[in-house]
Amino acid sequence: MARSPALVDLDPLRARGRIAFRYRRQATGLPVRVARAVERRLRPGAAPGAGLRYCRARPEIVSLLNELAQQLTQEHGDARGALWLNSAVRSQSHQDHLRSLGYSALDPSSHCTGYAADITVRHPARRGDDEAIAAALNDILQRRQNAGELNVIRSGRVWHTCLAPAEIPRLRARFDAEGGVN
Repeated sequence: MARSPALVDLDPLRARGRIAFRYRRQATGLPVRVARAVERRLRPGAAPGAGLRYCRARPEIVSLLNELAQQLTQEHGDARGALWLNSAVRSQSHQDHLRSLGYSALDPSSHCTGYAADITVRHPARRGDDEAIAAALNDILQRRQNAGELNVIRSGRVWHTCLAPAEIPRLRARFDAEGGVN
């Protein structure tokens, strides 16, 4: 799935200003891994998660995350740049690896089809209003779940979100209207 033509690359979208949420790549080389280990020790919570293993996502997920980030900023003015994508598409082998490490990585997973995303908000080490922003995001997600737009499972500071099938055409149309695939 990670190399599927149904996915779009996030980096070019970010470079063109088409992404309203934040993410970072998973460290791959030893120097970056060491630097991140030092960062975690010196500034715990400075950045959420290890980063994306695959910086690709379905266009519908990109649209959903952009909507959530924009809605969060509208409802909580200090939330600009607060929404972080921790995980989107996963290969089955990566899902199996996460499960072997003790994470709640179910099989089958909507991550393996590209219709799920794990999101969080910036951490208190970055800004002082984090708990209010997290509460605002939780409220937005609950309203959208109640409206049948998505399914949400909260796990600590992370929300596992999965698109409702009925929302896929609307979100794809939004992505296409905003410039299409990269």
